[in-house]
Amino acid sequence: LLNAKSETGMVSGILLKANNRSEHKGAIMEVVTIKNIKELGDSQKEEILRMAYRYSQDLVNRPISTTHPMFGVVRAWMLTDIQLQLDPAISLMINSELVIAVNAASTIIGFMTLTRANDSETACGINYICVDSAHRNQGIMTAMISSLKHRFTDIALSCFPTLVEAYEKIGFVMCEAQGAQVAMRIGGSYNMNVIDPNFLNRQSAVSQEAQRLISELGGDRAVAINDEYDAETKRISQEVAYFVEQRKNPLSI
Repeated sequence: LLNAKSETGMVSGILLKANNRSEHKGAIMEVVTIKNIKELGDSQKEEILRMAYRYSQDLVNRPISTTHPMFGVVRAWMLTDIQLQLDPAISLMINSELVIAVNAASTIIGFMTLTRANDSETACGINYICVDSAHRNQGIMTAMISSLKHRFTDIALSCFPTLVEAYEKIGFVMCEAQGAQVAMRIGGSYNMNVIDPNFLNRQSAVSQEAQRLISELGGDRAVAINDEYDAETKRISQEVAYFVEQRKNPLSI
């Protein structure tokens, strides 16, 4: 179930004991840290997963068009990963937590999943972060990340190259290419538990999307599409590595 990786690196009732309350463009917003996923209600979990579904293209691990034949599989993989991180038993195994931003009506307008490091009490890795489009550019992402800083001196995440400057503005340093994303970090590098990709691939939602692809295209064509996707990912990863190298050493390329 678990893999360790080196990181270079989302209410109501009792959960409204917020660790931060502020006003963003006239709207009251609270940032709530949920360390024990058991406290997360089913309706709140569904709200988070609906948001993740709406903004799938922002949350998958490489750029992909919604018309791409592999999009359904990639989206199912991402949603399953988030769903498992919100499972109380698995959360205990991987040391995951949740941060949510809620408005005055207790509607979730942003979420962030994170994993505490295995080898440091002051380090964590951000796995997913998402803000509803109607509330973007209002400092909500920054507020969620800032809510971690009183506990963690070392914070890691990875993002698409287009977001590097946004994270640099709030203190992250670009480190290296990490597949099709860029590793960003405040502080040092530590080890985090992640859900094994092979375990994710065996989950029903992912398997069903893969089977749907085979049913629609036929086995041979589905395999070819998967191979094309892998080749695209390799190309994108090479472009990200070039982006990082050029940005670090603009005169060397």
